Amino acid sequence: MSSESFSHPQQQQQQLKSCKWYRLKYQVPKTFVDDLQVYDYKLFSKVSTCLFLITVFAFPIIFDLLRIYVLNNNNYIFLFLILNLVSYGFSFGWLMVEDAKKFINSGAWAIYLFVFSQAVSSIFFAIFIKTSPLFYYQVDNKIELTNAGCALDFFIQSITRLVTIFIILFFSKQLASKIGNTLLYNVLLVAIVIIISLLIIFQVTAVFKFINDAIGAKKSTNQTEIEKFSNTISGKIGLFIMVVITAPSLEELATRHSIFMLSRYRWLGFFISSFYFAWMHVRLGGDIQNIFSYLGFSLSLSLLFIFSRENVTYPFVIHLINNLISYTVLVAT
Repeated sequence: MSSESFSHPQQQQQQLKSCKWYRLKYQVPKTFVDDLQVYDYKLFSKVSTCLFLITVFAFPIIFDLLRIYVLNNNNYIFLFLILNLVSYGFSFGWLMVEDAKKFINSGAWAIYLFVFSQAVSSIFFAIFIKTSPLFYYQVDNKIELTNAGCALDFFIQSITRLVTIFIILFFSKQLASKIGNTLLYNVLLVAIVIIISLLIIFQVTAVFKFINDAIGAKKSTNQTEIEKFSNTISGKIGLFIMVVITAPSLEELATRHSIFMLSRYRWLGFFISSFYFAWMHVRLGGDIQNIFSYLGFSLSLSLLFIFSRENVTYPFVIHLINNLISYTVLVAT
Protein backbone atom coordinates (compact mmCIF):
# COMPACT_ATOMS: atom_id res chain seq x y z
CA MET A 1 0.00 0.00 0.00
CA SER A 2 1.34 3.42 -0.88
CA SER A 3 2.60 5.58 1.94
CA GLU A 4 0.40 8.34 0.55
CA SER A 5 -2.64 6.41 1.84
CA PHE A 6 -1.65 7.31 5.38
CA SER A 7 -1.93 10.84 6.70
CA HIS A 8 0.11 12.31 9.48
CA PRO A 9 -1.86 12.42 12.79
CA GLN A 10 -1.64 16.21 12.83
CA GLN A 11 -3.00 16.36 9.27
CA GLN A 12 -5.89 14.06 10.21
CA GLN A 13 -6.70 16.23 13.20
CA GLN A 14 -6.63 19.33 11.01
CA GLN A 15 -8.98 17.68 8.49
CA LEU A 16 -11.42 16.78 11.25
CA LYS A 17 -11.37 20.35 12.50
CA SER A 18 -12.03 21.71 9.01
CA CYS A 19 -15.01 19.36 8.64
CA LYS A 20 -16.49 20.61 11.90
CA TRP A 21 -16.10 24.35 11.32
CA TYR A 22 -19.82 24.85 11.98
CA ARG A 23 -19.62 23.47 15.51
CA LEU A 24 -19.07 25.73 18.48
CA LYS A 25 -15.70 25.32 20.09
CA TYR A 26 -16.82 26.70 23.43
CA GLN A 27 -19.91 25.81 25.43
CA VAL A 28 -20.81 25.84 29.10
CA PRO A 29 -19.32 22.90 31.03
CA LYS A 30 -21.41 19.76 30.78
CA THR A 31 -23.14 18.71 34.01
CA PHE A 32 -25.51 15.93 35.03
CA VAL A 33 -28.41 18.28 34.23
CA ASP A 34 -27.67 17.93 30.52
CA ASP A 35 -28.39 14.20 30.75
CA LEU A 36 -31.86 14.75 32.24
CA GLN A 37 -33.12 15.55 28.77
CA VAL A 38 -30.71 14.94 25.90
CA TYR A 39 -31.47 17.51 23.22
CA ASP A 40 -31.96 15.65 19.94
CA TYR A 41 -32.06 17.58 16.65
CA LYS A 42 -32.91 14.39 14.74
CA LEU A 43 -35.92 13.47 16.86
CA PHE A 44 -38.34 13.99 13.95
CA SER A 45 -38.24 13.12 10.26
CA LYS A 46 -37.09 15.43 7.48
CA VAL A 47 -40.66 15.54 6.19
CA SER A 48 -41.82 16.86 9.56
CA THR A 49 -39.10 19.52 9.45
CA CYS A 50 -40.17 20.62 5.96
CA LEU A 51 -43.82 20.82 7.02
CA PHE A 52 -42.84 22.77 10.11
CA LEU A 53 -40.84 25.29 8.09
CA ILE A 54 -43.68 25.74 5.60
CA THR A 55 -46.66 25.89 7.98
CA VAL A 56 -45.11 27.62 10.99
CA PHE A 57 -42.57 29.91 9.33
CA ALA A 58 -43.22 30.52 5.61
CA PHE A 59 -47.03 30.61 5.32
CA PRO A 60 -47.70 32.79 8.41
CA ILE A 61 -45.14 35.35 7.23
CA ILE A 62 -46.71 35.40 3.77
CA PHE A 63 -50.14 35.88 5.36
CA ASP A 64 -48.80 38.79 7.43
CA LEU A 65 -47.25 40.47 4.39
CA LEU A 66 -50.53 40.13 2.47
CA ARG A 67 -52.50 41.61 5.35
CA ILE A 68 -50.10 44.49 5.94
CA TYR A 69 -49.01 45.50 2.43
CA VAL A 70 -51.71 44.20 0.08
CA LEU A 71 -55.00 44.48 1.94
CA ASN A 72 -53.71 47.11 4.39
CA ASN A 73 -56.76 46.65 6.58
CA ASN A 74 -56.92 45.31 10.13
CA ASN A 75 -60.55 44.30 9.55
CA TYR A 76 -59.14 41.13 8.01
CA ILE A 77 -57.09 40.23 11.05
CA PHE A 78 -59.46 37.46 12.18
CA LEU A 79 -59.53 35.98 8.70
CA PHE A 80 -55.75 35.68 8.79
CA LEU A 81 -55.94 34.35 12.34
CA ILE A 82 -58.01 31.46 11.01
CA LEU A 83 -55.60 30.94 8.09
CA ASN A 84 -52.69 30.81 10.54
CA LEU A 85 -54.48 28.31 12.77
CA VAL A 86 -55.18 26.06 9.77
CA SER A 87 -51.53 26.32 8.70
CA TYR A 88 -50.18 25.54 12.18
CA GLY A 89 -52.79 22.86 12.71
CA PHE A 90 -51.66 20.91 9.65
CA SER A 91 -48.10 20.26 10.85
CA PHE A 92 -49.30 19.88 14.44
CA GLY A 93 -51.59 17.05 13.33
CA TRP A 94 -48.80 15.49 11.26
CA LEU A 95 -46.39 15.47 14.20
CA MET A 96 -49.03 14.02 16.51
CA VAL A 97 -49.63 11.19 14.05
CA GLU A 98 -45.90 10.63 13.47
CA ASP A 99 -45.10 10.22 17.16
CA ALA A 100 -47.33 11.98 19.68
CA LYS A 101 -45.33 10.70 22.65
CA LYS A 102 -42.02 12.13 21.42
CA PHE A 103 -43.69 15.32 20.25
CA ILE A 104 -45.21 16.02 23.67
CA ASN A 105 -42.54 14.59 25.98
CA SER A 106 -39.74 16.51 24.25
CA GLY A 107 -41.54 19.85 24.56
CA ALA A 108 -41.38 20.33 20.79
CA TRP A 109 -45.10 21.08 20.79
CA ALA A 110 -44.53 24.35 22.72
CA ILE A 111 -44.55 26.58 19.61
CA TYR A 112 -47.98 25.25 18.63
CA LEU A 113 -49.46 25.67 22.10
CA PHE A 114 -48.04 29.19 22.22
CA VAL A 115 -49.79 30.16 18.98
CA PHE A 116 -53.03 28.39 19.93
CA SER A 117 -53.07 30.17 23.31
CA GLN A 118 -52.69 33.52 21.56
CA ALA A 119 -55.60 32.66 19.30
CA VAL A 120 -57.78 31.57 22.23
CA SER A 121 -57.07 34.76 24.19
CA SER A 122 -57.81 36.90 21.09
CA ILE A 123 -61.13 35.13 20.48
CA PHE A 124 -62.24 35.39 24.11
CA PHE A 125 -61.23 39.03 24.26
CA ALA A 126 -63.12 39.81 21.05
CA ILE A 127 -66.23 38.19 22.52
CA PHE A 128 -66.03 39.98 25.86
CA ILE A 129 -65.12 43.40 24.51
CA LYS A 130 -68.34 43.57 22.48
CA THR A 131 -70.49 42.90 25.53
CA SER A 132 -70.18 46.36 27.02
CA PRO A 133 -69.01 49.89 26.10
CA LEU A 134 -67.22 49.76 29.46
CA PHE A 135 -64.33 48.09 27.67
CA TYR A 136 -63.88 50.24 24.55
CA TYR A 137 -64.75 53.40 22.68
CA GLN A 138 -64.45 54.42 19.05
CA VAL A 139 -62.34 57.25 17.63
CA ASP A 140 -62.46 57.77 13.85
CA ASN A 141 -63.77 54.23 13.29
CA LYS A 142 -60.90 52.86 15.35
CA ILE A 143 -61.51 50.92 18.55
CA GLU A 144 -59.58 52.14 21.60
CA LEU A 145 -59.54 50.27 24.89
CA THR A 146 -60.62 51.84 28.15
CA ASN A 147 -58.75 51.12 31.40
CA ALA A 148 -61.25 48.34 32.07
CA GLY A 149 -60.65 47.00 28.57
CA CYS A 150 -56.88 46.96 29.14
CA ALA A 151 -57.36 45.15 32.45
CA LEU A 152 -59.61 42.59 30.77
CA ASP A 153 -57.09 42.08 27.95
CA PHE A 154 -54.25 41.49 30.40
CA PHE A 155 -56.37 39.18 32.54
CA ILE A 156 -57.39 36.95 29.62
CA GLN A 157 -53.88 36.83 28.16
CA SER A 158 -52.30 36.12 31.56
CA ILE A 159 -54.69 33.26 32.33
CA THR A 160 -54.27 31.61 28.91
CA ARG A 161 -50.48 31.94 29.05
CA LEU A 162 -50.22 30.55 32.58
CA VAL A 163 -52.42 27.61 31.65
CA THR A 164 -50.31 27.00 28.52
CA ILE A 165 -47.05 27.05 30.50
CA PHE A 166 -48.53 24.62 33.02
CA ILE A 167 -49.69 22.24 30.28
CA ILE A 168 -46.29 22.26 28.54
CA LEU A 169 -44.28 21.62 31.71
CA PHE A 170 -46.77 19.12 33.15
CA PHE A 171 -46.71 16.85 30.10
CA SER A 172 -43.06 17.51 29.17
CA LYS A 173 -41.73 16.32 32.53
CA GLN A 174 -38.10 15.83 31.46
CA LEU A 175 -37.96 19.40 30.20
CA ALA A 176 -39.49 20.69 33.44
CA SER A 177 -37.01 18.62 35.45
CA LYS A 178 -34.08 19.98 33.44
CA ILE A 179 -35.12 23.60 34.02
CA GLY A 180 -35.76 23.06 37.72
CA ASN A 181 -32.50 21.19 38.37
CA THR A 182 -30.47 23.72 36.40
CA LEU A 183 -31.75 26.50 38.63
CA LEU A 184 -31.30 24.37 41.75
CA TYR A 185 -27.91 22.70 41.24
CA ASN A 186 -26.18 24.86 38.63
CA VAL A 187 -27.05 28.19 40.19
CA LEU A 188 -23.42 29.41 40.32
CA LEU A 189 -22.80 28.49 36.67
CA VAL A 190 -26.08 30.12 35.66
CA ALA A 191 -25.16 33.30 37.55
CA ILE A 192 -21.73 33.56 35.90
CA VAL A 193 -23.12 32.94 32.40
CA ILE A 194 -25.97 35.40 32.96
CA ILE A 195 -23.71 38.23 34.14
CA ILE A 196 -21.33 37.86 31.19
CA SER A 197 -24.21 37.41 28.73
CA LEU A 198 -26.02 40.52 29.95
CA LEU A 199 -22.94 42.67 29.42
CA ILE A 200 -22.61 41.38 25.86
CA ILE A 201 -26.34 41.54 25.07
CA PHE A 202 -26.61 45.17 26.17
CA GLN A 203 -23.91 46.04 23.62
CA VAL A 204 -25.52 43.99 20.85
CA THR A 205 -28.98 45.47 21.41
CA ALA A 206 -27.48 48.97 21.43
CA VAL A 207 -25.97 48.33 17.99
CA PHE A 208 -29.26 47.07 16.60
CA LYS A 209 -31.12 50.00 18.16
CA PHE A 210 -28.72 52.30 16.35
CA ILE A 211 -29.52 50.47 13.09
CA ASN A 212 -33.24 50.77 13.83
CA ASP A 213 -32.89 54.53 14.39
CA ALA A 214 -30.62 54.93 11.36
CA ILE A 215 -33.26 53.57 8.99
CA GLY A 216 -35.78 56.01 10.42
CA ALA A 217 -37.92 53.50 12.29
CA LYS A 218 -39.92 54.92 15.16
CA LYS A 219 -40.99 53.27 18.39
CA SER A 220 -42.74 49.97 17.70
CA THR A 221 -46.50 49.62 18.08
CA ASN A 222 -45.89 46.83 20.57
CA GLN A 223 -43.79 49.10 22.80
CA THR A 224 -46.25 51.99 22.43
CA GLU A 225 -49.13 49.77 23.59
CA ILE A 226 -47.11 48.56 26.57
CA GLU A 227 -46.31 52.13 27.63
CA LYS A 228 -49.95 53.19 27.22
CA PHE A 229 -51.16 50.37 29.46
CA SER A 230 -48.67 51.25 32.21
CA ASN A 231 -50.55 54.42 33.19
CA THR A 232 -52.93 52.67 35.59
CA ILE A 233 -52.51 50.39 38.62
CA SER A 234 -54.35 47.54 36.92
CA GLY A 235 -52.21 48.05 33.83
CA LYS A 236 -48.99 47.90 35.83
CA ILE A 237 -50.06 44.68 37.57
CA GLY A 238 -51.18 43.14 34.29
CA LEU A 239 -47.96 44.17 32.57
CA PHE A 240 -45.85 42.61 35.33
CA ILE A 241 -47.65 39.28 35.02
CA MET A 242 -47.44 39.30 31.23
CA VAL A 243 -44.04 40.86 30.58
CA VAL A 244 -42.03 39.57 33.54
CA ILE A 245 -43.68 36.26 34.48
CA THR A 246 -45.40 34.67 31.48
CA ALA A 247 -43.61 36.13 28.41
CA PRO A 248 -40.03 34.99 29.18
CA SER A 249 -40.99 31.42 30.04
CA LEU A 250 -43.57 30.78 27.33
CA GLU A 251 -41.72 32.61 24.56
CA GLU A 252 -38.42 30.82 25.28
CA LEU A 253 -40.08 27.41 25.44
CA ALA A 254 -41.72 28.13 22.08
CA THR A 255 -39.21 30.17 20.11
CA ARG A 256 -36.01 28.62 21.40
CA HIS A 257 -36.48 25.07 22.75
CA SER A 258 -39.26 24.07 20.34
CA ILE A 259 -38.20 25.82 17.15
CA PHE A 260 -34.57 24.66 17.36
CA MET A 261 -35.68 21.04 17.82
CA LEU A 262 -38.19 21.10 14.98
CA SER A 263 -35.72 22.83 12.65
CA ARG A 264 -33.55 19.68 12.76
CA TYR A 265 -30.30 21.59 12.16
CA ARG A 266 -28.63 23.81 14.75
CA TRP A 267 -27.87 26.83 12.57
CA LEU A 268 -31.14 26.62 10.68
CA GLY A 269 -32.82 26.67 14.07
CA PHE A 270 -30.70 29.68 15.00
CA PHE A 271 -31.95 31.61 11.96
CA ILE A 272 -35.62 30.58 12.28
CA SER A 273 -35.73 31.15 16.03
CA SER A 274 -34.06 34.56 15.87
CA PHE A 275 -36.23 35.86 13.06
CA TYR A 276 -39.48 34.39 14.38
CA PHE A 277 -39.05 35.98 17.83
CA ALA A 278 -38.39 39.42 16.35
CA TRP A 279 -41.15 39.07 13.75
CA MET A 280 -43.86 38.17 16.25
CA HIS A 281 -43.25 41.45 18.11
CA VAL A 282 -43.94 43.61 15.05
CA ARG A 283 -46.37 41.59 12.92
CA LEU A 284 -49.65 42.58 14.59
CA GLY A 285 -48.79 46.28 14.58
CA GLY A 286 -47.71 46.04 10.95
CA ASP A 287 -44.56 48.08 11.63
CA ILE A 288 -42.13 45.59 10.14
CA GLN A 289 -39.43 48.27 9.90
CA ASN A 290 -39.04 48.05 13.68
CA ILE A 291 -37.85 44.45 13.56
CA PHE A 292 -34.25 45.54 14.28
CA SER A 293 -35.30 46.76 17.73
CA TYR A 294 -35.99 43.11 18.65
CA LEU A 295 -33.58 41.28 16.36
CA GLY A 296 -30.41 41.99 18.35
CA PHE A 297 -31.90 40.59 21.55
CA SER A 298 -33.31 37.61 19.69
CA LEU A 299 -29.99 36.75 18.03
CA SER A 300 -28.28 36.96 21.42
CA LEU A 301 -30.77 34.62 23.08
CA SER A 302 -30.47 32.11 20.25
CA LEU A 303 -26.67 32.11 20.51
CA LEU A 304 -26.94 31.71 24.27
CA PHE A 305 -29.23 28.73 23.76
CA ILE A 306 -26.57 27.04 21.62
CA PHE A 307 -23.75 28.06 23.96
CA SER A 308 -25.62 26.59 26.94
CA ARG A 309 -25.93 23.17 25.27
CA GLU A 310 -29.55 23.79 24.23
CA ASN A 311 -30.64 24.37 27.82
CA VAL A 312 -33.58 26.79 27.66
CA THR A 313 -33.05 27.82 31.30
CA TYR A 314 -30.27 30.25 30.37
CA PRO A 315 -32.12 32.32 27.74
CA PHE A 316 -35.23 32.16 29.94
CA VAL A 317 -33.42 33.77 32.90
CA ILE A 318 -31.79 36.39 30.64
CA HIS A 319 -35.17 37.17 29.07
CA LEU A 320 -36.78 37.51 32.50
CA ILE A 321 -34.06 39.82 33.84
CA ASN A 322 -34.14 41.97 30.69
CA ASN A 323 -37.92 42.33 30.87
CA LEU A 324 -37.78 43.05 34.60
CA ILE A 325 -35.26 45.86 34.03
CA SER A 326 -37.38 47.30 31.18
CA TYR A 327 -40.54 47.05 33.30
CA THR A 328 -38.90 48.74 36.29
CA VAL A 329 -37.61 51.61 34.15
CA LEU A 330 -41.05 51.99 32.53
CA VAL A 331 -43.10 52.18 35.72
CA ALA A 332 -40.52 54.33 37.48
CA THR A 333 -40.62 57.09 34.85
